[in-house]
Amino acid sequence: MKTVALIPAYNASKTITGIVDRIPREFIDEIIVVDDGSIDDTYERLKELEDITLIKHEENLGYGAAQLSLYKAALTVNADYTVILHADGGHYPEEIPVMLAPLMGQEPADVVVGSRTRGIMNGAKPLMRSKLLGAAFRGSMPAYKFIANIILTAFQNTCYGTRYRSFHSGFRACRRDALLKIDLEKLTSWYLFDTQFLLEVHNNGLRIVEVPVGTFYDEDAGSSAPVLRYGVRIVLFSLKYTFRRVFSWKYRFGRSKSDVPESSV
Repeated sequence: MKTVALIPAYNASKTITGIVDRIPREFIDEIIVVDDGSIDDTYERLKELEDITLIKHEENLGYGAAQLSLYKAALTVNADYTVILHADGGHYPEEIPVMLAPLMGQEPADVVVGSRTRGIMNGAKPLMRSKLLGAAFRGSMPAYKFIANIILTAFQNTCYGTRYRSFHSGFRACRRDALLKIDLEKLTSWYLFDTQFLLEVHNNGLRIVEVPVGTFYDEDAGSSAPVLRYGVRIVLFSLKYTFRRVFSWKYRFGRSKSDVPESSV
């Protein structure tokens, strides 16, 4: 069985070397990194590292496009399991074994998502007797991002008919056969890739497990999604998806007999 770690990197020169060095090699057979057109010296730092496969985008194609290149590369080298994590230090490479474990259990998951909000909640000390407030204002994630994450995820679950805890996580492990069932080419090249990926997991009836993980925030560590624009696009995408789903359901199940073509009666 071959397990591959995947890292999309953009302007991550301050952190990328440390992230690669911290990956537990006893669990990983190969590391593949995409430099997505960085304008700092990320690529030069990556070239100095041994035992990694390096892919370079000559221009910045986007977070989703970087993941697409990584997944294609993993399938090409016949990876049985993949685990993807960010280059900015927001995910702990030491938790890779935690991410991989549900893929290899007696009832193996198809996809594993590292839930930062669950991890923060689990370790939170109550504030004003509220663990939620403690997680929001004493946790490792900035309060506005923690609250926005919970609200957006609840809104998305309502729109999509899902029950996920964390739509907004780039720490993800997958089985090869699950990846092959997802049409990766149709997913966005932007930050909505993670949301669309999980929606495809749901729509394909794949088994997902969410595990609590830690997180670290350093606003100067590298590139991240523009928060306001990201939130607005999530809401618009969710509403559009709901509109199509509701009206498709009405069309399929709400027609009278006179609406059905004679050839099909």
